[in-house]
Amino acid sequence: MKHNPKLTWAQGDQHLLRVRVRDLSLDRRGKENADLTGYTAKFALSLYGKKGYFKTPVLVVDAVILDQSTNKGYLTVLVESADTAPLSGLYHWQVEIDDGLGGTEVVADGDLEFVVNIDEP
Repeated sequence: MKHNPKLTWAQGDQHLLRVRVRDLSLDRRGKENADLTGYTAKFALSLYGKKGYFKTPVLVVDAVILDQSTNKGYLTVLVESADTAPLSGLYHWQVEIDDGLGGTEVVADGDLEFVVNIDEP
């Protein structure tokens, strides 16, 4: 899995993150999107400290696995305005999928900086 470029989001805004998951099985090696049928997914956000990010997330949001017949390998994460309003500074995010049988895997991650929303009065 490749670390994604840093995102910058404004505090108090709603944000939609769309994630593509590639099939990394030996016979496919990332050439196709993964079939996420039957999977669930979560987005977690953790605060950065002086020695890296904290393991305990400050925000966890259920991701939506899109219809795999038309959007194979895609999921979305909707982070509401109320969830981003109190956040500022640097965070680390990750998306984890769960196959429902105890198997979990982090499929995307990156850094995220929340900045002051200058549109707010």
